[in-house]
Order: sequence, then C-alpha cells, then structure tokens
Amino acid sequence: MKKRYFGILILLSLMLLSGCESGIEEVKAKQDPDGFFEPEAGEWVEYIKPLREYMYLRTQAVLQDDIDLLWDRFPDLKENRDVEKGINVEIDDLSRNKGTKLIDANYDLESYERIQVKKLNDSERIVRVHGSVFYLDKESEESGGEFLIEFHLKQEGDTWDIVKTDEYTLPEYQEWIKKNKTNP
Repeated sequence: MKKRYFGILILLSLMLLSGCESGIEEVKAKQDPDGFFEPEAGEWVEYIKPLREYMYLRTQAVLQDDIDLLWDRFPDLKENRDVEKGINVEIDDLSRNKGTKLIDANYDLESYERIQVKKLNDSERIVRVHGSVFYLDKESEESGGEFLIEFHLKQEGDTWDIVKTDEYTLPEYQEWIKKNKTNP
C-alpha cells in the first residue's frame, strides 16, 4: 500500500514539475522578437494609468488646439523631437483641427492588441501600444485610425511617468508587420 501511495506521489510531483516547465516556456513563447511581452494583470494596471492620462491629454490638446495641455503634464515630450524617427511628435497632431472644427475624440489603447512591455531595468520600461484614435468633427465626420507607439516610462516613486514617445513611422510599421507575420 505504501509503495502505491509513493508511486502516486512521484507521479503527481512529475506532473507538477512538467506543468511548471511548460509555464516557463509559455512565458518565453509570449515574448516577441524585440523582447516585448504581455504584462501580468498587476503590472498592466501600473502601466495603463499613465497611458490613459497621456491619450486623454493628447486628444484634448488636439481638440482645444493647445499642446501645453499635454506638455504641462509630460514636459519631457517637448524635448528631442525627431519627425523622421517619430520621436515626441505630438505637436503635429494639432494640425488635425485646422480648417475643420473637431468636437470629440475616442481612443482605445488596446483595439488591435494588448499592451506589450519591455523591461530595460528596475525603473525603466518601454510599453508598446497598438491602438486607435478617432476624432469627430461638427459635421459628424470621423478621422483618425490605427497607431503604434512605444512609450518610454520611468518610475518615480510608486508611479510611472512617460518621458518619451516613439511613434512608428510608415516604414517602421511595415517592417514590424513583416517581422510579426514570420514570428507570430
């Protein structure tokens, strides 16, 4: 009888160990070729808060034609602007409201996929967001669409702050699509 229980105990232990190994492999499999992975629920909550605040302020800056609404909260985004690379180009969105008065905006940070995170060190992360933003004008016409942005976050105390944005340019986006089709 003891041999039987011992055999069952060994079998259960082996099953448990193989389950742990497959869990580790599953995490590795979820990591993309660039080192991004889908965060756990607790981490997701930490990162999504500054992203939502950013998108709210960015859309308000467009609607009110006032980039300072965004820059007052995220002053680092004023610096090191590089249009060709898509770095900190939020001010370019203000041209959307020229000629046609935009009256509303809707965004979805995860309309195409869940946010992805890349850990640089203990206090720095890059969060890739593949979402959408749509603006509504006074004639009820919509404009906007898909975006792919890497947000550089730095931890200040218990909160994460956005210190840089890197929007994928069209060539970068096409390369990213090609890479992800070959590495699902």
